[in-house]
Amino acid sequence: MSKRLKLLLICALSAVAALCVFSGCNLTNTVEGIISTKHLDAQVTYFANGGVFEDDRNSQKTLYYNAGTLPLDIGEKTTGSMSGSMGSTQITAGRFSVEYSGYNLTGWFPVEVNEDGIPLYEDGSLYNESEGVIKEFKLSEEQYKFDERLEKDDHIYLCAKWYADVKLRIYLVGGEGLTSVTITDPITQEAKTCEVGEEISSYDFSPDVKEPTTLASATSNNTADFVAYYKDEDCTEQYNSWPAKREDTDTVIYAKFIKRIGSRKWTIVKDASSARNMLNNLMGNYYLINDIDCTGVTLTSVSSYTSCVIRGNGYTISNLTVTPTASIRSSNVSLFGQFSSTTDISDFKIDNLVCNYSFLNEKSTAEVYLVFDKAPEDGAKIKNVTVNGTLNIITNGGTLVNGQGHNVCFGGYADDGEYTDIKCDVQLNVK
Repeated sequence: MSKRLKLLLICALSAVAALCVFSGCNLTNTVEGIISTKHLDAQVTYFANGGVFEDDRNSQKTLYYNAGTLPLDIGEKTTGSMSGSMGSTQITAGRFSVEYSGYNLTGWFPVEVNEDGIPLYEDGSLYNESEGVIKEFKLSEEQYKFDERLEKDDHIYLCAKWYADVKLRIYLVGGEGLTSVTITDPITQEAKTCEVGEEISSYDFSPDVKEPTTLASATSNNTADFVAYYKDEDCTEQYNSWPAKREDTDTVIYAKFIKRIGSRKWTIVKDASSARNMLNNLMGNYYLINDIDCTGVTLTSVSSYTSCVIRGNGYTISNLTVTPTASIRSSNVSLFGQFSSTTDISDFKIDNLVCNYSFLNEKSTAEVYLVFDKAPEDGAKIKNVTVNGTLNIITNGGTLVNGQGHNVCFGGYADDGEYTDIKCDVQLNVK
């Protein structure tokens, strides 16, 4: 037996000797004597594969066992207590463990061997104990189960596999002047205040992370609302890769919250359904986060009074159809009705809006508009809003008192200085 092998065996068996001496055993002083006396006629060699064993800080360990015993599944230091049999000696809790800074243990995998039982490297060359581990081992695809008892003269080689100890990290981004937010941490359930730019929380991959939807309702004091997750701090691209999968480095995403205006909660408008709900109830605070195609969506009624905040954020609602179920007689009709003094609408576009209005078969005193039909109340704010659409007016043989094209765009207020940012392109069809 080589000097190097003897040294390795002495290190590997030192724990056995210590335990046996403590219990009053009379052991032969040589490695061979210990193996013979304790009938340790099977062995398992563990390669830490980048890690080290906690007890001796070595990267390789050989443990000797009695035939008929189960080999020890050596775990990570962080996994807590463990126990097992080494020969006829009981291993105490946490006696052996393996660790690799920055990585977590996937498990142990059998190293393939040649006909002489010598471990093989990935390229087919043979492992030489005197050289140490110099290449990647050729490993079985199946993880070793540690549920089969060892037989006499067995020598099993196992290699650890690791995965990077990376996390999904979520940072706070603020809108509407938000500087901080108080949340209930979805992991610890503790209330904490985070400043914009700070990490809100982090998640371990196990192996995938489901969308932490609890953040959507995690704010306290009703001061801010969750918008969406984004890949970048500027919130130009949403993160929708749920469940999140582990990468080689931390996955960093950004949770955008926006400060409330008044007491009303923000409604996030992200699809055709939420756009329809917004236009059916123009009495809340609305925040667009996508261009929205409303092809196939029809509004069957329009507003007579609008009191809402809409942050369009440069997005477009397109291909919406308005076809009221009630015919028009004496009340003016438009998509938004009259803007209240608290209305604050900015930075969005409605494209290819089609409004189908049908008059009763009589002389009508009503006027039809694309956007609003009465003078906005003092204090209303409309900025950078564009509406392109078509008005289809069916007279049913009746007469329009004010003519076919009277004030079809903005109720006669398009030239008012407060609304110069409104743009409208309307096509009028009267039948």
